[in-house]
Amino acid sequence: MSVIGVNVMNDQFKAEPCQLYIQQEIKARLDEGKTAYQIDKELRREIKKYFEAEINPGTIEKRAQRTRKVLDNSTDNTNSVRTDKIKSVRNYRMNKARRALFARAEKIGKHIANLSIEETISLALDILENKV
Repeated sequence: MSVIGVNVMNDQFKAEPCQLYIQQEIKARLDEGKTAYQIDKELRREIKKYFEAEINPGTIEKRAQRTRKVLDNSTDNTNSVRTDKIKSVRNYRMNKARRALFARAEKIGKHIANLSIEETISLALDILENKV
């Protein structure tokens, strides 16, 4: 019974470093631009050599595909969050400028709705330059 326990323990001690190695290598090789199939083929060979373990064909390939999806999605989400933040700041500033424009226009007694486009632009420029 102790022999079985020793073998199981050895397998457990091998499994964790092997899994960590696979995760790190998949990320590194995806960054290099390798396909999931190439990664599967190379890593299975290396794992057999270094960890003396067999992995079914396609197992690492599937994990590489899942990792690629996760990495692609995290990059997309980061970019979209940045874009959304930039848009919201721009909208906030534009709305603040609009409110200030209308407040100043009301103070001087002019109604922008009744002005022509040229007059509105001219008034807006004057207000922004603090001429009015």
